[in-house]
Amino acid sequence: MAAPPTSGTPITRYRDAKKSRPEAVGMLIEGDSWFAYPVPLSTNIPTELKSLNGDKIVQLDKSKNGNDAREMICGDPYDELYDIIAGEKLAFDCILFSGGGNDIVGANLPVLLNPYKQGYTWEDCLNMIRFRRRLQEIESVYLDLADLRDDCQPSAYIFTQGYDYAIPTGEGVRIFGIEVAGKWIKARMDALGIPADFQGTVIDHMLVEFDNLLIRLEQTIPRCVHVRTQGTLLDSDWANELHPTTEGFKKIAAKYQEAMVGVFPNLAGG
Repeated sequence: MAAPPTSGTPITRYRDAKKSRPEAVGMLIEGDSWFAYPVPLSTNIPTELKSLNGDKIVQLDKSKNGNDAREMICGDPYDELYDIIAGEKLAFDCILFSGGGNDIVGANLPVLLNPYKQGYTWEDCLNMIRFRRRLQEIESVYLDLADLRDDCQPSAYIFTQGYDYAIPTGEGVRIFGIEVAGKWIKARMDALGIPADFQGTVIDHMLVEFDNLLIRLEQTIPRCVHVRTQGTLLDSDWANELHPTTEGFKKIAAKYQEAMVGVFPNLAGG
């Protein structure tokens, strides 16, 4: 009797699927909640890519909700990533990496801000020295990832994305009306006294600068494709402060699909 589809480990399932479908695009997926958002609540980017492409792709997904970019490329997570890329003798056509958002918002946000004082502009509310240093830290993560790719999977493409313009609503993830995750942006900015009409502007600026960083990396790192996702979502496409609705995730996944077809034409038509 054939083994059920869920038998084995993610690595063995990937290896078996790639062996049976060598022409399929092999994807290593590492990232945060835009890759790992629980499907029972909504959907996520890898799930939608699988829906669009079916057997044309094979995914090995090690993304996890709450991941910081910096923690994905250090310590045990890096050891796991290195083992997958180098030690398991697996072949990947691309690496999808979603990281950097959690390095800026949530518990990481207050240290990047200045407590509001009378007469401050929105620019005064952002600690530019610390924010630029944080961007440098995130940049090092992407450069380390590119180095690992170059050493172990030199033909693989890296796909990045810059999220979209998160809205400081205070809305968290709710299950049956109970908030199970949240307080990423608005609550922390409120605690510093930052006016509500400044909050969105500050967050937008941080996200634009993050996106500009990824665009620069796309221009300097070979075989790196930055998926332009900012400006995709309407206000109604946000389920909470950090995550799109199902329809919003589908819109973001469509941007990925368009970018990936440019590299892998066999994915055209879904």
